[in-house]
Amino acid sequence: MVDYLLSFGFQFALAVMLILCIVLAWALLPVLWWRLKSPLRRLPGPPSAHWLYGNLGDVYDARKSMFLDEWSEKYGPAVRFGGFLNLRDVWAREATDGYPAYVNVLKGLSRVTLDAIGLAGFGHDIGALSPGKADSELAKAFEDIFDVPKRIPALAVLQTIFPTLECLSNNIMRRFDYAHSIMRRIGRQSIADKKASMAVAPDEKNTIPFLATGHESTSTATAWCLFALTQAPRVQETLRDEVLAVTTANPTMDELIALPYLNMVIRETLRLHPPIASTMRVATKEDAIPLSTSFKDMDGNVHSSIRVSEGTPILIPILAINTSRTIWGEDAHEFKPERWEDPPQPTANIPGVWAHTLSFLGGPRACIGYRLSLVEMKALVFTLVRAFEFSLAVDPSQVTKMPGILQRPLVETRGGRASQLPLFVKRYTRREVY
Repeated sequence: MVDYLLSFGFQFALAVMLILCIVLAWALLPVLWWRLKSPLRRLPGPPSAHWLYGNLGDVYDARKSMFLDEWSEKYGPAVRFGGFLNLRDVWAREATDGYPAYVNVLKGLSRVTLDAIGLAGFGHDIGALSPGKADSELAKAFEDIFDVPKRIPALAVLQTIFPTLECLSNNIMRRFDYAHSIMRRIGRQSIADKKASMAVAPDEKNTIPFLATGHESTSTATAWCLFALTQAPRVQETLRDEVLAVTTANPTMDELIALPYLNMVIRETLRLHPPIASTMRVATKEDAIPLSTSFKDMDGNVHSSIRVSEGTPILIPILAINTSRTIWGEDAHEFKPERWEDPPQPTANIPGVWAHTLSFLGGPRACIGYRLSLVEMKALVFTLVRAFEFSLAVDPSQVTKMPGILQRPLVETRGGRASQLPLFVKRYTRREVY
């Protein structure tokens, strides 16, 4: 009897393993078949860095944000892979008695742009800059959402391959879910308030993405602008001279647009520090993508286009295009606002919706709110540079970019890593000339 039970137990375990192998093969077969039949399989490219992630780690890790330049140079052009014055007053209270204050400017910028998008988009005062206000929990929820882990969670990759695993969770996902619940609750309340006051209300499913993209990308870009100004004191002084020449602290949109050096500083910031370094598109049908430069595949054949099949994911390398030495010159990785006085001729071929860059993408899927973002960013920089002098509070080598989609500033310290940008903020005092 014991032998029978052992035999039955072995057979049962063998049957379970066989079923699991069949299920796994059924799930992986479409992926393997797509790889075998993909017209991209002979494209040159870097070797896979990980059995599960492939080269996604390089894409995810923003500290390696120039890796696409290196791949392009090594493998060719086709590569496969795997309320502003309120904020001024808050900082002014911290920078007292003529001494600079140590300020995490990223946090303040994120909250003021959240207030701005709430008022501009929904006529709703979120109150992110107001301590104790109930809706300030929304600001905390956004901070949790964008505080992404250091590496791509293996579970997230497996859930993409095996959707049935979406029932599983971990601490990171639970934190994200809780933050989403807060965002949905406040978003629904904002919509309900809007519906009560107007006939046409915003679409609920678009509310949170609108809030997220409308404030985090702008605050991140403005933070990088202040960082760039700390690394280029002459640029900071030139910009301050221009904004102080304006006779009002509350300029109109037309007055902001008329400031040439401010415009060049914003353009150069968004070229060198686009909030989103890359994005993805998926081919909806089989097609051929024409190329400006031909390439050789792994068999030595020359191609002037790339054939893609339906479902092929395609990376849009925003930062790589914005900083390509072939397009912008050998100083492409340097912060030089003056380059916009006479941009290099090849930039005219970049199909971006703004300023011959891909910072806001291009075509029908371009960022619909880029004009609001630009005016908001100009108003913030105008107000802050008039009021303060900025210097970096840590060694520049400690400042990197956060992994993930949004390229937030990240500071490496002995205690770990944190999404922040610590600056010394000092009240600016006009110097009398005799």
